[in-house]
Amino acid sequence: MDVQVKNYLNTKNRRDSNSSEKPFAPEKTGEPEGGLGVGIFPGTKWCGLGNDASSYDDLGKFNVTDACCREHDHCPYFIDHFETKYNYQNPYPWTLSHCDCDNKLYGCLKKANTSASDEVGKLFFGLLNVHCFTFQEGEYCAKSHFSGLYCEEKGYGERAVTQTFPHQWGEDILG
Repeated sequence: MDVQVKNYLNTKNRRDSNSSEKPFAPEKTGEPEGGLGVGIFPGTKWCGLGNDASSYDDLGKFNVTDACCREHDHCPYFIDHFETKYNYQNPYPWTLSHCDCDNKLYGCLKKANTSASDEVGKLFFGLLNVHCFTFQEGEYCAKSHFSGLYCEEKGYGERAVTQTFPHQWGEDILG
């Protein structure tokens, strides 16, 4: 686990256990422009592209599964769809999260062990074949032309490096 992510998660966990204060609830986002038309998983308000919650405490019918997705939606390190951040351009029509956050979501959904968590897990960790990122020092393109096809200027420093999420939910992703 990256040191800065571990420090954030430890601080967040201490704050959450010592306080009744809730983290910021993003406003309803619906589906982002350029999304896949997938929207929110039925019976949840946080599982899918964006969220449909009116507040942090607003969970759908499948509240255990929804709580897993809500926590994932509050990952401190993410790159929105088609956004350039952490010296990386996200080519996907969905948000990329830090691998530690995706690992937490995977574990939470497995622990929930409900039909809803299983279906969300199959979608997220099976059908979509999600990618996540970690931080590494290295060379990156600081200035590009032709939508990133040609790099005019290189830089060196911390950058997001993507990888395929190491766990598959199961081979039977449609059944």
